[in-house]
Amino acid sequence: MKTLIPTLILFFVLSPAMASDDPKNMKEVMQRISNDMSKLVNHIMKDEYDEILVLAEKVANHDEPPVSHRLRIIAELGLDFTDFKKNDDEVHINAVAMKKAATNKDTTAIIDSYGKVMQSCNNCHKKYRTRIQELKF
Repeated sequence: MKTLIPTLILFFVLSPAMASDDPKNMKEVMQRISNDMSKLVNHIMKDEYDEILVLAEKVANHDEPPVSHRLRIIAELGLDFTDFKKNDDEVHINAVAMKKAATNKDTTAIIDSYGKVMQSCNNCHKKYRTRIQELKF
């Protein structure tokens, strides 16, 4: 539990303030990431590096659900929250790598990074999707 407290503090402190276009719930956050990931495939196929850069940035620094929803997620996941957050961190790290690859116009590295983002998403969904959906945001 001692290692969970600093993670929780960082989760709230580093999260951006809510703006008018912020997502209403966790489902909307996931839908936005999913849409951006789908758009990335099309741009990767066409070697459209500027578009890849923009979308990879959106995935790397995706919106957060409202604080009240984050609190419910943390309460539901308990000690599993650390692993949940680790998957999100891996999405960020690999989307940043995708941005760098797009800057370098390195399609092979873009595809590799894209695959790693997808793997992190899938790992998290396998473990936590049902539990999060059951919170009925």
